Amino acid sequence: MAQKKDNYFYGDTGTQGLPFYEQIGLGVASGVLKIGEGIAELGAGFIDYAADTDFLEYLEENYPKINVDDGLGKMIELIVQYGVPYSAAVKIAGKVSKIKDLGKAAKAGGVSGAAAKVGYYGLPAAVSEPLVSTSRDVTLGQAFGLYSDEMMERLDPTQYEGKSRAAAQLQQKLLFGLEGGPLVGGITTALGPVIRGAAKYGAKAAGPVVRGTGDYVLNPLAKTLASEKTGIPQSIRALERGRVAAGEKLGIPKYEDWRLYHTNSTKMKQRVFKRFDNMLAALRTSGDTPVAVRPIKEAGEGYIESQRKTADVFLNDIEKSAHKLAESLGTTGKQNTKVFTNNLMEDIGKFITGDKTISSIKHFERGPIRDGVKGLKKQFDQIKNHLKGVLDEDELNSLFRGDINRYLNRTFQIATNSKYRPSADDITKVSALFMRMMRKMPEHAGKSREELKAMAKTQVEDLIDLGMAEGKSTETIIKDAANFISAEVGNVKGFLKPGEELPKVVRRLMGETKDAKSQLLDTVGDMATVIGKTDVFDNMARIGDDAGWLVTADTATEASRLFAAKTGVRRGGLVQIKTGDGMNSLMAKNLIGKWTTPEIAAALKGETLWSDFLLKNSVYKAFLTFKGASQLSKTVLSPTTQIRNVESAAMFAMANGHFGKGASLSDSMKIIFRDIFGPDGAMNSTKLAEKAAEYRRLGVTNSNIIVREVAAQADDLLRSVEKGKKLGYTETMLKSLQDLSVMRNMTKVYQSGDDLWKIYGYEFEKSKMLNVIKNGTHIDDAEKYFREVFGRKFDRYLPDGKTIKSRGEAIREIAAETIKNTYPNYNYVPSLVKNLRRMPLGNFISFPAEMYRTSFNLMKFGFREMRSSDPFVRQSGARKLIGFSSAIAAGKVAQETAKELVGVTDEQLNAIRESFVAPWNKSGPLVPISKEVKGDKVVYKFVNFAYQSPYDVITAPYYAAMTQFNKARLEEKDLDAAMFNAFFGSGRDPGAFTALVQPFISEAILTEKLMDLTARGGKTRSGRKIFSSEDSVGDRVVLGMTHVLNGLNPGALTQVTNFARGVAGEQTRYAKQMNASDEALALFAGIRVNEANIDQSLRYQVNGYLSDQREAKRLLTSKMSLTNVNPETVYREYEKMLANKYENFAEIRKAFADAEKLGYGKQYIFRQLKKRKVSKKDLAVIFSGQFIADDYTKIIKDSRLLRTLKERGISPLEFLDINRLREIYMQYNGRRFAGEF
Repeated sequence: MAQKKDNYFYGDTGTQGLPFYEQIGLGVASGVLKIGEGIAELGAGFIDYAADTDFLEYLEENYPKINVDDGLGKMIELIVQYGVPYSAAVKIAGKVSKIKDLGKAAKAGGVSGAAAKVGYYGLPAAVSEPLVSTSRDVTLGQAFGLYSDEMMERLDPTQYEGKSRAAAQLQQKLLFGLEGGPLVGGITTALGPVIRGAAKYGAKAAGPVVRGTGDYVLNPLAKTLASEKTGIPQSIRALERGRVAAGEKLGIPKYEDWRLYHTNSTKMKQRVFKRFDNMLAALRTSGDTPVAVRPIKEAGEGYIESQRKTADVFLNDIEKSAHKLAESLGTTGKQNTKVFTNNLMEDIGKFITGDKTISSIKHFERGPIRDGVKGLKKQFDQIKNHLKGVLDEDELNSLFRGDINRYLNRTFQIATNSKYRPSADDITKVSALFMRMMRKMPEHAGKSREELKAMAKTQVEDLIDLGMAEGKSTETIIKDAANFISAEVGNVKGFLKPGEELPKVVRRLMGETKDAKSQLLDTVGDMATVIGKTDVFDNMARIGDDAGWLVTADTATEASRLFAAKTGVRRGGLVQIKTGDGMNSLMAKNLIGKWTTPEIAAALKGETLWSDFLLKNSVYKAFLTFKGASQLSKTVLSPTTQIRNVESAAMFAMANGHFGKGASLSDSMKIIFRDIFGPDGAMNSTKLAEKAAEYRRLGVTNSNIIVREVAAQADDLLRSVEKGKKLGYTETMLKSLQDLSVMRNMTKVYQSGDDLWKIYGYEFEKSKMLNVIKNGTHIDDAEKYFREVFGRKFDRYLPDGKTIKSRGEAIREIAAETIKNTYPNYNYVPSLVKNLRRMPLGNFISFPAEMYRTSFNLMKFGFREMRSSDPFVRQSGARKLIGFSSAIAAGKVAQETAKELVGVTDEQLNAIRESFVAPWNKSGPLVPISKEVKGDKVVYKFVNFAYQSPYDVITAPYYAAMTQFNKARLEEKDLDAAMFNAFFGSGRDPGAFTALVQPFISEAILTEKLMDLTARGGKTRSGRKIFSSEDSVGDRVVLGMTHVLNGLNPGALTQVTNFARGVAGEQTRYAKQMNASDEALALFAGIRVNEANIDQSLRYQVNGYLSDQREAKRLLTSKMSLTNVNPETVYREYEKMLANKYENFAEIRKAFADAEKLGYGKQYIFRQLKKRKVSKKDLAVIFSGQFIADDYTKIIKDSRLLRTLKERGISPLEFLDINRLREIYMQYNGRRFAGEF
């Protein structure tokens, strides 16, 4: 019978005929298993739909099942499978205020009460049933045959695979929700449309509320502040005039000129300001280059990005439509569909390059495919025509292998894939080709077949080595391979087909990629790169000539003379720009040969970092790989962080005053969702391609800090290998991780959360500028705005350097410039931060650096706009200042509001912050959400608003300083000590400065794990033991490795596990009860509810106090046992012991005093101390508030000291000054503690 039961878990037998108690037990077990199966299928379904994988099929084949086919067991199974999750859902829903209100209304009775009851009991079912239903289950409607056979067949997932299967499975789950909600709520299906309509109009009503806030609150306030009648604009102008006058009076030169000076200048002022500028360069976005260079570079990079994005939109639509076409034509199987799609992409490549075999658009299927091909062909033609206007025919032919019209990019795995090795079959075929070629050469006449075979084998090996040693350049591989064959083997031309540069068998040997889609996308990238870089270099030359920091001269002497004449700065040491280091002789032909300063010349060629030397160490590169992997796992792979990414980015819109009329968030969402989920959205391909290209070209999107920082780290590792050497696993691992299908899709979602608000803000800024940049005067208006607000010159020309920008282009450029400088943007991270991100400290340090930069810019732009003569510009400035103030104050407002609602006082909240929260919760606004009394215990719950607001980086120093000031006040410290602690912190609590630099100096995720195992001796920073000294070496190794690998665990795994444990009612390792509703809020809303468990915290603090008291005494005795101990050491260590003990008492008394403020009586505290066997002496100190110092006479009686002195032949009284010890004793004994308890 036992063996038979084991089979149940694989569905091999049924449960009929078993005893009823076994049927009940197996019914319960099956219900529990099906809950897990349903949740797993939901997750697998989303992954399969996003990445077109087959996780659902794997689950069906491998998930354990019990075949419950008896009536009693089936009923129990259904109760467990649907009843338990429903109960949990009702409990969670009961925590939500709106649903609580429904519950109250339900009790009222009547028509409205009945309706409320429907919602109160129906909503949890609508959520829980889709979550736990499995592919083996059917709804009641399906069971009773209420649906057509066609619908039943369409919803059967077993007939599909990959994405299609996932879609059917998710639709089936959705049907469970649609039926379960109304059924459990006690309503008929006819009421469903009413509910949906109410939801629809409710959602529509939210928009006017947000817009109304802007229109009826923000706008009037902004107009008032911006009005000349208030005198505010005039005051700001007066301050600016005073600043300029002060600078002139002090003789401070123009900031733009500092970078043109020389540290060896004969003028001291120039030497001083140049050295100062060298320090600022590491903090500046523009580095050493003039301010005008950065926008030129951005325009070139933006053009390249926009062209790739445009092609990507068309190709993605074509690819997805091709999959549908393949299915409609009866093509089955993932591999066959892939081949079908790749063949279609190859046909597109032939059509675009003018291959005669496909000369008409009619070759392609009508609809999305043909539309996509038309768009792609138009894009290719436009780029090619643009190229022909940039470079002449010979130059183009040298870059694009002879004919740009027939050019398609090729990639060879031998250069890009470190694992690639040619197959034996490919080697044999190339050897045979080489033998045939050599037979035609006169010098090989008369040689035997074996001789030719040996020669061919050697030549093939040499060719492989040549390909592997040449880096990643496709053009170099083709050119060198052709030259090698011609020189070493024979004339290759007779073995080439028309249009070929290398024989097909040689290309296969080199690992020519077969991905036609990537080939088309890379071709666009190649051609766009030539245009973008050529425009960049041409515009640098034009702008540099106009400004004078670039000069054309034959000699260095003449260059210095011209430089001085143009800039007014006399200096030597100018250098000539030469080919190399990114300066292509064709693309940079108008820049090469000009003279400039060494710093500018180096910066124009590309940024170099002083930390590059770290990338030469293989061990450190491995560390960086795992550092990047751990950061990805805790962000991109974390549902909570994904949600917070979207929520917190909304604060950037608030800070910029981007609410009210001006832009549509729903339109921004349509663009984002259409980009993520493909052509089934409402927006067509052409419009999406145009908008996506606009955003990429202007640098509005694709600049998420988290995503780009890890990508930059991966690129650093790839570039760390010297040219000619092969990439290894260390260099490619992080990039390979990013290239995984699931990771790419999750990264795209994370990036989109950032892009959503940047698109919204950009469109909002555009609508504002319509009133500022006017028809007919748009160039003058734009130049004025750039000069007054951005502090630099507006380039009136398009990248071609000839065409004047239109009004729309000027507006778009201003809007983009605002977004790039007031929303965090990785492209603006300075070199200092790029160096620091390679250090073992800090997690995503680019983000806090950008928060400082953008916050400063928001205030700077706001004040500059406020001093404008244009009232619309002043209103824009007022909106920025009001919005930024609101974003900064949002946490404080939420905290104060919640305090009133929950009934928590300032004194209580300070007590929680100072004594009963983790260190990472001390420097942020704590929003109390509940206060629950349980007997003689009180439990407080709160949310740290810092995790919902990116501006926590800005406000954290304030909260840290205020905490320290309050602590100093209660401890009655003097002003100097209070100021010092407020700035630098005390103990484990940070001050303003430490909170400011904390993001840059804290341990990275991986570093922290390694430090726990080494420097902290197997303990975490909070003191939790990872392993103990009693554990065996093997156990310590296993526990240590597990601890490190936990740093690589995806956030999703931890968060879903916590939710499941919360539902199951489990406890943490610290015996804390896990709460399902709290875990659900964290998982699905990104809001983490923290608990200030005073009772538990006091136990830990008492244990810590006892440990600290023992440690203070141990340090003294350990010093006295030293053979070389001297009297000064004893005095110093005795005083140090008393000081440490006094501080320990002060801290524990502070914790008890705070506990008393939070509702814990002295009797309860006394019982806790007695339980932990605190001595009567210590109890007296704690409750009396008066310190009792350790008796100094015990020192001269210490056995270890006596033993040491005996060996020296002297007595304790000869060795120590008893009066000196008494003075130290009297200094501390009887000292009172600050604060009441």
